[in-house]
Amino acid sequence: MADQTRASVAGPSGRSTQLRTVMLCDLVDSTALIERLGDRRGSDCIRGHDHAVRELLDRHGGREIDKTDGFLALFERPIQAVAFALDYQRRLRTLSEDCGQALSARVGIHVGEVVTWDNEAAAVAAGAKRTEVEGLAKPVAARLMTLARPGQILLSGVAQNLAQRAQDELPPERAGAVRWLTHGRYRFKGVAVPMRVHEVGEAGQAPLLAPPSTPKAQRERPWWRSPVALGLEAATALFAVAAVLFILTRPQPAIAFAERDWVVIGDLNNLTSEPLFDDALETAFRIGLEQSRYVNVVPSLQVRDALRRMERDPTAALDRDTAVEIALREGARAVIMPTIAEVGGRVRVTAEVVDPNTQVTVYGESADGKGAEAALPALDDVITQLRERLGESLASIEQSSAPLEKVATGDLEALRAFSLGIGAAEHGRPGDAYALFERAIELDPGFAAAHAKMAGYYYQSGNREKAYQHIREAAAVRERLTARDQLYVDGYLAFFEDPAAMRNRWMQLAQLYPDMLTGQQNVGIVLWLHENAYAEAEPWFAQVADSRHPLRGVAMEAQAAMLLAMGRTDQALARLDQAAKLRAPRVFRTDVVPALVARDYAAAESALDQPVDERFMTGLIAQRLRQAMLHADRGQVDAARDVLEALRAPVVRAELPETLMQIAIADTALRAWNGRDGITEALRRFVVAETEALQQAPEHLDDARQTRLLLAAVVAAWAEEADLAAGILDATGDRAAQTGFPVHEALANLARAELALHRGEPDRALAQLAGRLHGRELYLERYLALRAAIAAEDIAAVEEHVDWLVRHRARAMVEYATLMGTWVPNVVAANDAVLGAAEFFSAHGRAERARLLLMPLLDSWPESDSAPARRLAALRNGLLDEENHQSDAVR
Repeated sequence: MADQTRASVAGPSGRSTQLRTVMLCDLVDSTALIERLGDRRGSDCIRGHDHAVRELLDRHGGREIDKTDGFLALFERPIQAVAFALDYQRRLRTLSEDCGQALSARVGIHVGEVVTWDNEAAAVAAGAKRTEVEGLAKPVAARLMTLARPGQILLSGVAQNLAQRAQDELPPERAGAVRWLTHGRYRFKGVAVPMRVHEVGEAGQAPLLAPPSTPKAQRERPWWRSPVALGLEAATALFAVAAVLFILTRPQPAIAFAERDWVVIGDLNNLTSEPLFDDALETAFRIGLEQSRYVNVVPSLQVRDALRRMERDPTAALDRDTAVEIALREGARAVIMPTIAEVGGRVRVTAEVVDPNTQVTVYGESADGKGAEAALPALDDVITQLRERLGESLASIEQSSAPLEKVATGDLEALRAFSLGIGAAEHGRPGDAYALFERAIELDPGFAAAHAKMAGYYYQSGNREKAYQHIREAAAVRERLTARDQLYVDGYLAFFEDPAAMRNRWMQLAQLYPDMLTGQQNVGIVLWLHENAYAEAEPWFAQVADSRHPLRGVAMEAQAAMLLAMGRTDQALARLDQAAKLRAPRVFRTDVVPALVARDYAAAESALDQPVDERFMTGLIAQRLRQAMLHADRGQVDAARDVLEALRAPVVRAELPETLMQIAIADTALRAWNGRDGITEALRRFVVAETEALQQAPEHLDDARQTRLLLAAVVAAWAEEADLAAGILDATGDRAAQTGFPVHEALANLARAELALHRGEPDRALAQLAGRLHGRELYLERYLALRAAIAAEDIAAVEEHVDWLVRHRARAMVEYATLMGTWVPNVVAANDAVLGAAEFFSAHGRAERARLLLMPLLDSWPESDSAPARRLAALRNGLLDEENHQSDAVR
């Protein structure tokens, strides 16, 4: 018979760890037998017994390991050990007649991991056993054997569960006579948790009685059988009865499992000839168990991440040994190993629960049905049994669960395509993932979970129209989603249809499924991207960063950005160091920001000179924009523009027109700062195209387009293109205020204020910003407020705004409200604010104030022919002249 267990894992010195059925049998009073029969007759009797045992082991697939008064043997399956034990007890009756003495034996059977190794030939020649076997399963089987009455076969719970469900494999004449009994829970010496003891035997032959307690095995007795309890008053007795009923009906977990503990799910062991089960049922099992709010499943991405840290192949099979090691590393309380087999023409699903600390199988659950179509219902039954055995209440299970055929799909082909799509996405093959999800939807158009996956991937790739199409499809059949996925879909749907409710939707997911962490991450993103609320976003990212989530490195970078924006630089650096040690992808290149803020350009250049894989476009775009920011921060306008120009080619190849427009916006901001009037022709073309598209786009799909257009209106005003800016505002109309995104309204107000300032109306410009400078303002709003104060010659306001802009340089560099679009304009604003305020203070007789403002620029800006550099040189010369004039006056 082929090995139907997980492959053993070889260790040092030829050792291997295997899941096996361990059987020990012991001939009762063998020493007394020799005394009664004499040496010759007694030895003949023992020899006949041993020959019979070895014959039966060979017949039932057992492997002899050791022999003293009895035998230690290993079997691949519990039913084989049971078949052997039943035949063995029968054969003893025949041997009794041959020996003229009554022979009886005790048998113990358990399933668990054992470590085996072969002794060297010299040791075997000297009398050692050929094979050694160790592991907790061996003493557990020995305890069962010792506990048994003469003629009794005792099994552990997992062995009984697996064997009884396979009893139809016994010979027909035997199966009808076999009885299965449960004798309650016993506490065995040396075994951490109590075990339920079972008996198998033939009616009229086996004792079929509960074994008595021994010093090494104490039977647990319910408290209500004590004399004290029997004397309780009537009211107390009624309460006790209720408590007893609860205890009896509630499953007693054989593992120290508590609410919100974690489990690792191993790879499905498919023992059938149906390859569809390989991927489909493994994903279905995960979906089914993830419906629970009591049990947490370690995400497959986290498992792969753990394998990398273990220096293993992240695509390696998750066998029992590997799953146990991951559970220990990740703090999971249990390992669940699912199996599907075909027994007697029926499909049988089995799941065993392994305690990773002892590596013992503490129990198993099984269910079966006729035909492949019964696989999902059987899986449902097993999952329900597991959840109950792990301690979840039946009410909770009923409330949070739906059949897998409903919340996934009854089409196994579609489920397999879905499962393969998830695997492709996790291993960085988005193209394959899209195709597989599309195939799943083609096979089952109402496969809501597949639509939800497609929506998430399209949203992340920037295709909002496709994302909205699929999220609507998922929402239309929300009854086919798990309760958790319904909240997930509601969160994404709110982005398109009710942005004001988006944050609350993700908060609800975070509250109900706190260990999933998707809700927390998305709350942080909403607060950062759409509300510019750094202090509020930081704790949400911190929850993910402090977890074992496989994407915690991304959350660490996001949290570091929030900390930098709040001026908590030391904490931000510590988080960035943690992310670097995890080798997390640097999505936003926040790691460069501290050096840029400190104007440590050598450190920034060193970090940015590292090559970037152009297939990771977000990282490439972030790196190039950071390089442009570095040059702009030194007044090197042409060098910054060269970096942006070099970015165009990979962006064109990646077909990202929205990024091309952002490059054009940044380029126009640099041109305007450099004293070159007029907007770039590239940006003008984008504005025309985007404005036309805006008029045709549904309102729920125009948020990103509005963001780009409104930012273009701001820099158009900088470039003295007031008509173009006004045209954009006319085209967007009141839509920005109606989208529900605070950043859109802020940009629209900012564009109107820029036009007012352009027309020489600083008071009106400030009125446009009334109530906006409240802590969540855009950096460019403060920059406009400064320029309006300069135009109004309000010295106190100039002081206030320029101080804020200097203190919040980090904020200028992490602001993500326009998807990195404001990064370069913000750096332009930060430096132009210093130059403008210094010019203002110098003109108003406050040379020392101007000198203090300019000191960082004087120390770090190289000489160049840019307009900002010329302004800095003129200010320096003017301040020197002023200083010389004052010196002359003193003399």
